[in-house]
Amino acid sequence: MKIKITSVVIGLILLIAGILLIVLKPYGPIAYPVSLIGIGGYLFAIGLASSLLTRLYYKDTSDASAARNKMMRVFEIVVYSFTGIILFITIILCFTVLK
Repeated sequence: MKIKITSVVIGLILLIAGILLIVLKPYGPIAYPVSLIGIGGYLFAIGLASSLLTRLYYKDTSDASAARNKMMRVFEIVVYSFTGIILFITIILCFTVLK
């Protein structure tokens, strides 16, 4: 649970830093703030979503819900991995296009 809370806090800090960079230096290179916002949003979203899903689904440990909990965990990992790959590709494109 500590890693999820840390992810949410770091994500929020990166989001705020990216927004502040855009506000304070509007004519500077845009790739850095956009990357900070992207990474911060990703960390914030996965930390918050994971902690909410944990509170919703994983408390019930009966045999009937064990398969559902495992399926939800696998689905969660696949979605986060796919989103992370898309974010990585977007950041690479961001630095090559928005110099």
